[in-house]
Amino acid sequence: MSSFEYAAPSTVHEATRLLAQAGAMPIAGGTDLLIHTRAGYKSPQHLIDLSGLGLSYVRHADGVFVIGAMTTFAEILEAAMIQNELSCLVQAAAEIGCAQTRNLATIGGNLCSAVPSADAAPSLLALDARVKLAGRDGERVLPLNEFFVGPKRSALKPGEIMLEIQIPGPPARTGTRFLKIGRRNAMTLAVVSVAALIALDPTARAIEHVRLALGAVAPIPLRATKAENLLRGCEISDSLIERAAALAAEEITPITDLRATATYRRKVSRVLAQRALTQAAQQAKAST
Repeated sequence: MSSFEYAAPSTVHEATRLLAQAGAMPIAGGTDLLIHTRAGYKSPQHLIDLSGLGLSYVRHADGVFVIGAMTTFAEILEAAMIQNELSCLVQAAAEIGCAQTRNLATIGGNLCSAVPSADAAPSLLALDARVKLAGRDGERVLPLNEFFVGPKRSALKPGEIMLEIQIPGPPARTGTRFLKIGRRNAMTLAVVSVAALIALDPTARAIEHVRLALGAVAPIPLRATKAENLLRGCEISDSLIERAAALAAEEITPITDLRATATYRRKVSRVLAQRALTQAAQQAKAST
């Protein structure tokens, strides 16, 4: 591993200034960066530690849940206020690595890695999350579905960092579900991951709001908007969900790699989408 300079800024302004240097990289939990640096895939000249910026928190105000970018997945699992309202995110957090990894890995780091298999991404897309970013030109808020621009590429500008994730509180009669399959039963990268949100109308029969997101099956984590459009406003039924899941499997562009074939990913995407939508609908009905 090559040598580098280390800095631990105490303010966001200082952090963005230091990150503007050539060869500067931020470090959050370090679960990805340190491994890649030791393996020689990345060679930071300046390592900027973000742990002193006070970005570890889970809050709720004015109907919005706010999670600091440096919040670890272990902290998300322990945050009482989101266990029911943001259950699909809690389910995703429980699937990340082992206990040691969850104690270090941060939600902001997971998103900023911008890998197609990022576990937090589908749930946050289903929850219609926004991300607050800060750079030398100030702060901006971006819908998460505009944050991912390519494999390992995000909308972060040079010197920018993620400050927090903002999640609107789900409406009444809402259910969510996150599902993931990998090559092992635990501590595995996603071969396919799916998150669903369904909110029922006051009659508890028709779908008022729906979002369906998938990971590891396209260059970026993405929403299955055609499937969503099919479901929205319709009376819920098993056959409708089955048709929507089939449509979602047509919206993705999976690849064949060491973990799975494209054909397998497409078939599993259909199965997981159907299960996630069904279980989200069941939870929504149970909440009425």
